[in-house]
Amino acid sequence: MTARWAGTTAYAIGTIILPTVDNGRCFYAANGGTSAGSEPIWPTRFTGSGSTAPGLYGGVLDGTVTWTPYTVITPQGIRDMMGWDTDTSNQTQPNHTDTILGNYLLDAIDELEKTTRRYFVNKPGKSWQTTSYGRPILALPGIRTASSVTWMGAVQMAGIVGQGSGYMLEPDANQTGVYTSIAFRPMHVTESGPWWLSLGGATTNWFDTGADNPYDPRNYGGGYTYTSTEQDTVITGDWGYLPGAEPGGFVHALGVLAAFMAMRPSALLADSVITAQGGILSYASMPAEIAQFVKDWSAGQQAVSLG
Repeated sequence: MTARWAGTTAYAIGTIILPTVDNGRCFYAANGGTSAGSEPIWPTRFTGSGSTAPGLYGGVLDGTVTWTPYTVITPQGIRDMMGWDTDTSNQTQPNHTDTILGNYLLDAIDELEKTTRRYFVNKPGKSWQTTSYGRPILALPGIRTASSVTWMGAVQMAGIVGQGSGYMLEPDANQTGVYTSIAFRPMHVTESGPWWLSLGGATTNWFDTGADNPYDPRNYGGGYTYTSTEQDTVITGDWGYLPGAEPGGFVHALGVLAAFMAMRPSALLADSVITAQGGILSYASMPAEIAQFVKDWSAGQQAVSLG
């Protein structure tokens, strides 16, 4: 798990931390140094209030450390990809400073996560809530590890693979190290034995655990939907990918979308621009690479109830 900020602490360049109170962003050290005795005011966007360090991504000064919102790709990475510079006197291209491109990167992260309904950037210790209606399988936006799971108002324990009982986290289709669905009962029982043989501990204490009750959560399934209270499922854990471990497909899509956003202002009114070669470039829809990424990585019902 990413560490929380601490006062009067030496940090190496590239260290990634979280504020003591989450604000939706993690930050990395743009240079090595020692933090101040009191926590700085963290920005929720790419630029912070108060003192900034020119040339260091407009970050927040904290003692001798400058913290910059983590954007997976740096603004310089976008400039390198597109062959841009930061010369504002060059009227043939817009201003591509760290601050402007940094904000586009943050916007692109939010847009890709919203469109795919997936978490890609590190979100440690986050609580995710939903209403299950008693469904035995729920789609998740991408969790690495779960620290607590409550379903239908009851705390659930992690089950043992192959034995049912408790909950099971199920990996994403691309097998990238996160889980995009959670199951609360065994998926299938053969005709060779009664249903309760698949209920974990209920194989030895059938009546003691109430497994004979048709309303026992372990017996839900068969396509039926049951009534539940609102927000009856709460899952707390580490979501998204560790900084630096994001899938290559996401990193590439992020760079393409941020560059697209940086170029689109010149076409906001007409959805198109005239290129230097005299052609017409349309900005009416997302680049094909982004559309394909959304198609390939969108979260959904990754498993099906067979009971």
